Amino acid sequence: MPDAMLSLFWPEGMIGLTYADMETDATKFQGTMDLIYQTKDGYITAGAGSNREGAGMCRALDLEPLIDDERFSTAGARFANPEERKTITAEAILAWDADAVLKRLDEEGVPCAPLLSRMELMRHEQIIANDSIQRLEFADFGEVRQARPAAQFDKTPASIDRPAPQLGEHTREVLQGLGYSGADISQWAAAGKIGLA
Repeated sequence: MPDAMLSLFWPEGMIGLTYADMETDATKFQGTMDLIYQTKDGYITAGAGSNREGAGMCRALDLEPLIDDERFSTAGARFANPEERKTITAEAILAWDADAVLKRLDEEGVPCAPLLSRMELMRHEQIIANDSIQRLEFADFGEVRQARPAAQFDKTPASIDRPAPQLGEHTREVLQGLGYSGADISQWAAAGKIGLA
């Protein structure tokens, strides 16, 4: 699961960390989202979609009276009262350390996880153990980091072994493969009709 998430998240969320020499923090350009909550010592994500999860969240956060509150007792009611729900939940979660509230939410079957910064994600023990981020050296680029393909198969392993082609890098090869002569290709390049790398 972490590999699939990382593979999907990388192009948008981690693009600022692709080139090792030119790291940028993309978070300053993003807004906040639902289900992200501040704790005493960091941020977490947690959400209650089902009624069972809603009741579990109330128990985990010591908000048992809200289990039968008509504003929050069903998924539809929680959806109809989002701002009030998020405000109450945020205030309750802010009273806890991240590890403690995550443990309580997990024990109650509420989907939750720590919210890691991009740099924390790069150093996370599961990401390291899975070798989820490949570090490759490419001419003209230096060290390039990229999410490893998430789907891994014993007989047909996937890997990244080179960067995307540069503009015109394979033009000659492709045109020759289609039967065009080297002279024609050079003539077209000289006339500016095709680009060659």
